[in-house]
Amino acid sequence: MTYHVVVINGAARSGKDTFVALFKQAFAGNVVSLSTVTDVKLAAEVLGVYESEGKTDATRKLWSDIKDAWTAYNDGPFRSIVGKIGGWIFGTNYLTDDMVFFIHVREPGEIEKFKKHYGDHCTTLLIERPGMPAPENHADQEVKNYSYDLEILNSGSLADLTRVAHFTAKRISEIMAKTIHPICPMKGAPHV
Repeated sequence: MTYHVVVINGAARSGKDTFVALFKQAFAGNVVSLSTVTDVKLAAEVLGVYESEGKTDATRKLWSDIKDAWTAYNDGPFRSIVGKIGGWIFGTNYLTDDMVFFIHVREPGEIEKFKKHYGDHCTTLLIERPGMPAPENHADQEVKNYSYDLEILNSGSLADLTRVAHFTAKRISEIMAKTIHPICPMKGAPHV
């Protein structure tokens, strides 16, 4: 088994989830999608803010603010994702198929943490979609403030995005085939 981490970013409604679904169609192994804000959304539910009621600019800002506080407190969002990936690879559900983990993360500093942690096992990807309204929270406003390995302009049809996603799946498979020491994702990982 080999693994690869794709840190995926893009402002709200840029097509990230659609891209991951299309990537899954073309990738021969397992694809897992994780977000540094998933646990934050659970914390927001304690405050009575539920994702099922819709993603508004106000809820996105609240999630961003909670995530900032948790990051400052103990780097929780990063540690949580690293722990989940380690659990997939080394846990009781050990799989023999190749795995790609998509990590949805907005902030450039957070992206860099994952890039440094996973090294050759990590690719950063930005999806941009022109014509979307300007975001109100700093996390969405900063998506272009990083030098990504791959950038995709989602300005065409669904068929166009499908072709790009399938090409990306092929490219990631080729990178995985060349990566040395496929099973060592937790080297230097913080204790979770």
